[in-house]
Amino acid sequence: MTAQRFAPGDLVVRREVLLGEVWFAVPTICVEDTPELLALYLPPGAEFGFPEVGDWAAWTPDPSWPVPRLPAGWETVAC
Repeated sequence: MTAQRFAPGDLVVRREVLLGEVWFAVPTICVEDTPELLALYLPPGAEFGFPEVGDWAAWTPDPSWPVPRLPAGWETVAC
């Protein structure tokens, strides 16, 4: 079976699954998709989405939570 690949510039919805259900999704843009690497770009201001049904539907992030930052020594890669 051959895996379907994304082309550079394609919209890719990144979904995170917790306990068998999607709990979070965010639109990203494909930078590169090869058998060895899937590189996605998360544009500034991209809106995260949360499910409307299921176990995680009632969950919403608290606006007072700090914005996640990369750990010290980590870097983003510009492609």
